[in-house]
Amino acid sequence: MDYVDAPEQSQQKTLPSKRHRFWITIAALSGLFLSALEMNVVGTAAPLIVKDLGGFEYFGWLFAIYLLTSTLAMPFWGRACDHWGRSATFQAALGFFMLGSVVCALAPSFWILVIGRAIQGLGSGGLLPISFTLVTDVHDMKTRTKLQAVLSGIWGIANALGPFLGGYLAETLSWRLIFWFNLFPGLASSVLTYKFFSVIRWEKTEFKLGPWSFLLSIGFVTPLVVAASLKNPKHAILTACFGVIMAVLFFLREYRSKWPLIPVVLYKNRLFFLSCLSGFLSTTLVVGLSAYLPFYFQMTQNTSPTLSGLLLLPFTVSWLLFSGVSAPLMMRISYRTLVALGMNASLAGCLLFLYYFDQMNITLSCVATSLMGAGMAFNFTVVMIATQYSVPRNLLSSATSGIFWIRNIGGAVGTALMGLVLVLTTKNKIAAMTFPDALLGAKEKILQNPDLIVQADTTKELFGNALPLIQKAVADGIFASFLVFSIGIFLSWFTIAFFPKQTLKDQQT
Repeated sequence: MDYVDAPEQSQQKTLPSKRHRFWITIAALSGLFLSALEMNVVGTAAPLIVKDLGGFEYFGWLFAIYLLTSTLAMPFWGRACDHWGRSATFQAALGFFMLGSVVCALAPSFWILVIGRAIQGLGSGGLLPISFTLVTDVHDMKTRTKLQAVLSGIWGIANALGPFLGGYLAETLSWRLIFWFNLFPGLASSVLTYKFFSVIRWEKTEFKLGPWSFLLSIGFVTPLVVAASLKNPKHAILTACFGVIMAVLFFLREYRSKWPLIPVVLYKNRLFFLSCLSGFLSTTLVVGLSAYLPFYFQMTQNTSPTLSGLLLLPFTVSWLLFSGVSAPLMMRISYRTLVALGMNASLAGCLLFLYYFDQMNITLSCVATSLMGAGMAFNFTVVMIATQYSVPRNLLSSATSGIFWIRNIGGAVGTALMGLVLVLTTKNKIAAMTFPDALLGAKEKILQNPDLIVQADTTKELFGNALPLIQKAVADGIFASFLVFSIGIFLSWFTIAFFPKQTLKDQQT
């Protein structure tokens, strides 16, 4: 197995008491829960949000901006965690997250809501890696491996609860309560962290953040996400090329820097590199499915927001169950075999969903999403544990943060691209449809103001018996957007051959 060398980072001298470990773990899991919940809680409520505030043409930005800012912030939070201490940094991340939640809850317009989501993302970029770091710091390696199932379980519960909670609150009370809800677990997690973690003394690492690391990271991540959402192909290509150039400059700068955000030497580790590559290609499935599957059933089959949120339950339950199974199997079955099982299950779920898309019903959706959930459980859990065992302990936090960082970049780019494909395909399908002369005015009106698509009463009033044509156009748009994450899963399938043929037991010896 490949190992890498790096300057020693701070290590904990002694483990805290059992009581402190318990409450610190609860605080960390609360932060992880919030970060995972907010990633998909908006999906089921999005049609009602857009109906209230407008912004259908920029629908994807409700999700992409959250991923973008969390991605940009993630490596900085990881370094700050080592430099300024766990408790202070974790509470600062919680502060940003709760501030963004308040802005979203009070948002008077679509773009103010997007700004609030951006602030939330800044905080979430710290909650996710620091939560894993907190658990890593207070438990030995053996216990932390067992906790992977718990961490995956919390992630699964948040994914299951998020769409249902978002749909229920938006349908019965108000979508704004989705964001007010975040304040309660956020405050509880902050209090627990302050009380049980601040008493533990840690040696702080020396770290200096230069302006070039900050500017270059923004300079390559932002253009890649923006390029995926641009309607003009020429502008999209030029923006993407600029992002690639900035990415090269960023990694060259990081390679020579004394204080890199993520040690570039980690990329010499085969498992770390493969984890980043497969995660970049496949994370869009997780975010995209949560965002667009409820939207599909609401717009094409008139499913209620609450019920459409429950349609994601098979995906998350499957992820939860197979995450618990995958960790013990790693002791006896090779990484390559387990990753192959996961990739094949995910790809089978995508193909099943696409093949029966026109005849899609709740039963078929449950089968397809269950396969996808099982695949993601094997891929994400197995690869994360294997990578954590393959790097020195002094690079553990940097490796964990780096994996989530690359995954989020892939998720942000993919989700923005899904939103663009949805809007362009829907508008093009409507433009190509033939309507009676009496409905030509309505057709022109909806092309000029696509927000009317999500306003069911207005659309029905405009098109009457021709409403199924509009629903068919929306369905075609969602089908095209689903192709985005299916292609990502297909490309990630080719990484199977490069995973080592060894078990976790082999790696420990």
